[in-house]
Amino acid sequence: MTTASVTAARKVKARRPALLKWFFRVPVGLYRIGLADQLGRSTLLLTTRGRKTGRWRTTPLNYVAEGDMHYALSGMGRGSARLRNLQADPHVRVQVGRRRFAALAETIADPAEHRRVLNLWAEQSLRTAPPPAIRNVMRRIGFDFDASIRRHLDEDPPPPIVTLHPATG
Repeated sequence: MTTASVTAARKVKARRPALLKWFFRVPVGLYRIGLADQLGRSTLLLTTRGRKTGRWRTTPLNYVAEGDMHYALSGMGRGSARLRNLQADPHVRVQVGRRRFAALAETIADPAEHRRVLNLWAEQSLRTAPPPAIRNVMRRIGFDFDASIRRHLDEDPPPPIVTLHPATG
């Protein structure tokens, strides 16, 4: 490999995190311009308060719902900033489609319940996956959708899952 091709390969790799960060912010923009119904079957918006700054942060997350309960996987693991923010202040805001509600976030501790919800999440994620053309674009910028689901199913310890309980009152 020539020096020029090694340098070019490094530049592409360096851009991938920025492209992925931008790509994963797209659902927030789509929600804000009124296309929430298109995303509401697989993606919700979770707004948490930063534990250090106190500022509200909105993140799109893949989720699975059962009745009034919504479950979101912490794909970045136990050390993710979002999960630490939820542990510091479990009072969150959720938007699913056009529906908005306050919720209380709680990490699932029971291993059997965790495995059940993880399998439910994976099944729904594969069923509501982006179309092949979008998955190809995602793969080119460094994110393999199908592989990420398989990885989460095989991880030991498994990724944390947060239950979003609608707030009462």
